[in-house]
Amino acid sequence: MRISSCTAAAFMLLLAQGVTVKAAEVKLLSASAMEAVVSELGSQFERTTGHKLTVRYDVAGILKRQIDAGETFDVVILTPPLIDDLVKQGKIATGTRTAIASSGMGVVVRGRA
Repeated sequence: MRISSCTAAAFMLLLAQGVTVKAAEVKLLSASAMEAVVSELGSQFERTTGHKLTVRYDVAGILKRQIDAGETFDVVILTPPLIDDLVKQGKIATGTRTAIASSGMGVVVRGRA
């Protein structure tokens, strides 16, 4: 999988939000669909910043339920509707949402001859 420089830059900015100057452990909760990207960019983030990245992957809906139940995190990667709900609940700071990826879906139906 090739990661665009724009995605890499957005990922680094996302992780850097709210991280203090001294080395810190950054707890990231991420939807499983982002595992390949986070694995590649996470190691780059650690080398560049000196911060340790602790990542837990799961299905987006399960992570959302765990956050609703009090799970703590520094950064979370979920779908926009789930992020919006967490912002409304005050569990994510307003104005910190950053889009780092998008996906599309296509459907094709073969015509009858």
